[in-house]
Formats: sequence, structure tokens, C-alpha cells
Amino acid sequence: MFEIRQITDLDLWDGFIKGSRQGSLFSTTKWCKLFSDPFTIYGCYKGDDLQGGMIGFNTDQGFFSGGYPVTQFQGIIFKPGCENKYGITEGLIKAVDKATILNSYHANDIRPMLWAGWKPIVRYTYIIKNPSIDKLEKDTRYEILHNADSVWQGNLESFYPMYQQTFERKGLPVPVSMDWMQRFSDAFMPDIYMTDNAGAMIVQDWNIAYYIFGASTGENNSLKVVWEAIKNHNQIDTAGANSREIALYKRGFNGVLTPYLGATNV
Repeated sequence: MFEIRQITDLDLWDGFIKGSRQGSLFSTTKWCKLFSDPFTIYGCYKGDDLQGGMIGFNTDQGFFSGGYPVTQFQGIIFKPGCENKYGITEGLIKAVDKATILNSYHANDIRPMLWAGWKPIVRYTYIIKNPSIDKLEKDTRYEILHNADSVWQGNLESFYPMYQQTFERKGLPVPVSMDWMQRFSDAFMPDIYMTDNAGAMIVQDWNIAYYIFGASTGENNSLKVVWEAIKNHNQIDTAGANSREIALYKRGFNGVLTPYLGATNV
């Protein structure tokens, strides 16, 4: 019934995902071009009609459609109104050997992967809709209103050293280089907000904004700079709430805790 083909027409793919609820900036070819690993696009066709697909990176550890560094999710993307999502998923997962697939929260039925013997993956984020200072948790609102720090529009030259310091302070590897961040900034034009002690980067795609990167010297509260970054967007994905520390921090902005699911056969 379905035929799986590799898609080489990048404009076709980018147009397809923008018409799908599951599409996001992470599944654009522009995003995938930021990385050194090659990427492949698989399309699921019924005749000449593209019904679904997925994009992902080819690595030494297998194929990653989501679950890749700083790539929150990608996963399986469906044409609106398609009737056989199970068949599309089954066809696509058969097209890859060793693979990890992490779907958006708009594609939360991973049973075909589990039926194929894959191991489930569960991740969380907070989705904030129509942010208002009055809706914030009490402690978060207090910290923002009583923080006297000035917030200004920053740039990569001021943001990246603080971002790097954030991870080094915790003894963690820095996820991306300054060169990568510059290419990301040139491609997606994020907004950067800074204080002397904190920074927040936010980027908007055609559906939602992502609080995609944060930074802090560890010397002062960073809630105010995050609030300034998100407050003028209608809907914000906080880009992860999986560790206890980060989840409790982001919870104060009164978002809806939202799971996104995937699976791996690695």
C-alpha cells in the first residue's frame, strides 16, 4: 500500500513539514545543515502522494530522528488528514536499521514501534500559552518583580562565553561550539536577552517559540531575563524539562507539562 522513498527535493520536504502539525524548525533541512553528520529524509508515499516522512542524522551509533544534540525532537510527520498513521509509522521504521526516533508532542502514538520490539523513550517539556505575569507561580513572580537587573538585547559575543561557562561550571561538555551558534544565528535569527549575570535565547518557527538556550554565571537569579524573552510570544516551548533542577525552574512560568515520546531499537 505504501512505498518508502528517500526524498532529495529539500524544498518539497520543507514545504511538507510546514503544513503538518508535527513539523518544527528541528525537522527543517536548514536545521540539519547546521551539523556535520549527513542527514537523510524518508518519505512514505501512496502512489505519488506524500503521506508522511521523517528526517534524521546518520551517525556511527545509528540513525537519529530526534534525540540528537540540541535537537529536541524530529520524528514521524504526517500529512494532515491521512488515514493510516499506523501503516506510515510501520513503513518508516522498517526503512532504518539501528535507529532512535523521538516524535513531537503532536505525534504521541508510538505503539507501532513498541509492537516492533523497540524500547520506549519519554521526555518532557513545558508549553506556555499567552504568558502573563499574573499567571506565574508566586515565587517566580516575586523574583522577577523584585529583581533590579537591567535586561538588554544581547549578541552572540556576550551570550556564548556565559553559555560556555554555564556548562563548565557544572562539569558538563558544552553542547555546541561558537561556530555552530553563529551559523544557527545566521540561519534562524533568534532573539537574545542579557543581564550581567544571565542570558536567554528564543527562536520562533511558524507555530511556536522555543526558549532554546539559556546561560548564567551562577551569581544571580536568571528568571527575569527568561521572562523578558518569552513574555511577548503567544506560545512557548521551554525546550525540555527532564532533569529535576531544570523542571522545577521552568515550572514557575506556569506552562503545561507536556510529554513527547519516541523509541529506539539500538
